[in-house]
Amino acid sequence: MREVFIKVEPAAAMSEDAANALFMAWVWYFLHSRFEWQQRNGLDVRSGKRTALLGVSTGNHLTLVEEPSGWCVASSAGIDLHVAHGIMREAAEKVSHEDFGGTVVYRTEMKTRPWLVGEPSAMLNFIRLMGDQVHILGPRWLSDAVLLDFADDPDHSTGNLFIPPSVITATFFIPGPCESDMSLGLVRSVAEATAAICALACGRIVDCVPPRFPVPPEVATAALARRSSTQALGLARNYVSLDIFQELHQRGGPDSVVRARNAAFSYHAALKQDSVEAAMVFFVTALEALFVPRQNWRKEKVTQRFIGGMQMLCLDAVDELLASPNAEYAFNFRRRGEVRRQRREILELIYDLRSSPVHQGIGPPGFDFMDVTAPESTRAALMSKLAQAAILNFISVPRSFLIGHPMF
Repeated sequence: MREVFIKVEPAAAMSEDAANALFMAWVWYFLHSRFEWQQRNGLDVRSGKRTALLGVSTGNHLTLVEEPSGWCVASSAGIDLHVAHGIMREAAEKVSHEDFGGTVVYRTEMKTRPWLVGEPSAMLNFIRLMGDQVHILGPRWLSDAVLLDFADDPDHSTGNLFIPPSVITATFFIPGPCESDMSLGLVRSVAEATAAICALACGRIVDCVPPRFPVPPEVATAALARRSSTQALGLARNYVSLDIFQELHQRGGPDSVVRARNAAFSYHAALKQDSVEAAMVFFVTALEALFVPRQNWRKEKVTQRFIGGMQMLCLDAVDELLASPNAEYAFNFRRRGEVRRQRREILELIYDLRSSPVHQGIGPPGFDFMDVTAPESTRAALMSKLAQAAILNFISVPRSFLIGHPMF
């Protein structure tokens, strides 16, 4: 029998990797639903070629390999090749129409990390937490893809200074015909982004282990019924919706989603640091993620882009930082001259808080972690406010920055 190649043609808005992942999901769906095949293995890349083993290598299975002409069957057992080729054609047709087939429901539990006296990262963030912490209770939506149920953690009690730690039950509605490598990869990515967004919303570190398996059918049915409910609010911070998955995508396209997501990841990483220098690197990285271009000219005028970009993105927040009575103490900064000069000097100083450790390495802490009023703790609080404002302003009005473009 001559070799048959099935070409997967992605829909216009779909990448080649996404198309191949959806193709494999559909092939497995047909094998499992029609022949009750069990176990699956995912896409693999060896010798520069994509391969996929579907089924059990010692039993019923279908091994596919991608050649320049398309996907073909490398080996099979328990299935006629004509049937296998028919399934592959049917799956390729689904991909060409961007048909995801349904929704796979996953669920995991996330928790905000409690403040523990004496822990270096907690002591560094004492002042920041006093101003950043937000108490959220009840259900919240992130588009229609993530439902978050916030509740107080019954295992931790707090004093009068801090709000109770939260337990967040996160339900994810992932597109796909069935459980597959595609749905698992998507839910991992969405879960990690959701934890970072929740950290931005709560002002707290959020610990998350992405789910590995879908929920049972009866749980999925109940979750899908809640999906059509309008009772839950959207997740927000300072009255700005944090829905980067749908609302931001509609306003600014996929690049804006990537920028906001990466900024949230960097902001979350900053909250976890024991070293103030490391925290500053991540805070500034969160800011840069919002306006550094993808092109090679991103290497041009980097400091000028940071200073100009910050003033275009969140001038009010820069002025608020300058007006803080603790700014000089926190940044070892002296206000001189007119406001325009002060803005430039403080932003140059902030950018150097990222550049110096990145190029010279991170030094010892150099301050007493038990002194919650140290300038380092105040600096973390002020930088958190600045990063929050920049991210929220970008989500509200996504934009591109052309400082450093060779035509200007």
